[in-house]
Parts: sequence; structure tokens; C-alpha cells
Amino acid sequence: MVDPPAGKRHYSACRAGLLEKSYLKVYYQLKRRYPFYTRQNAVQFRMQLLLNALSGGCFSGNLKLLFRSLRPRAKLKALRILLQKPAEVTDDGTVIHCLNCPDATIKNGRLVPLCLADKVRGNQ
Repeated sequence: MVDPPAGKRHYSACRAGLLEKSYLKVYYQLKRRYPFYTRQNAVQFRMQLLLNALSGGCFSGNLKLLFRSLRPRAKLKALRILLQKPAEVTDDGTVIHCLNCPDATIKNGRLVPLCLADKVRGNQ
């Protein structure tokens, strides 16, 4: 999220790229848990946005957020969500998710489990 001194906040839902997925895997192997809290650090997050964009994340969304954060007095904040058990999609396309999904969101006008929101595109 970029919070400019005057005007509208800008958000981008950033898909994890190869670098970010690798980081989480290595972190888990070393500490036997996932990083649940990361301190806010705008410089570090800008670097993460750039590297994530270049390694398969949401290229245009990451770069827009990065460039908007470089404006004078703009504040950049990372809002992270970690899903402990994502939904499964079976071979026949059936979605198996938590009963009464606690993390549902609206995507393209439909209510979908948050753990599948990145996979929903267009009018699916």
C-alpha cells in the first residue's frame, strides 16, 4: 500500500514470484516456521517489489506501487497474509476449502476463498 500525503491510497495484490516462494521455503527449513511478522522497512520492501516483479510476480502491479512510493512524502507499507492451509483443486476442478471460509473475498463480482483469489481471472 502506498499512502500519499494528499490523495487516494494505492493498493496492489502482489502474487509471489519465484524469489519470494524460495525465501519462504528456505526460511521455513531453517526456523521450522513461517515468518508471521516482518517489520515495516520501506527500502527493503521496494527492493522486494522490484525483485518479485522480475521473478514472476505481478510485474505491472509491483512496478506501479514501487514508482508511486518514490513520490515525495509517500508512505509505503507491506500488508501481508499467510495462509496456513490453502484450498485444493481436484483433477475434475472441484474446489475443496475450509467450511464457512473465514478468509473469503470478492473477486470479479464473486465470493471466492482468499487462498484462490490469485488464480481467479476474468469471468471465471
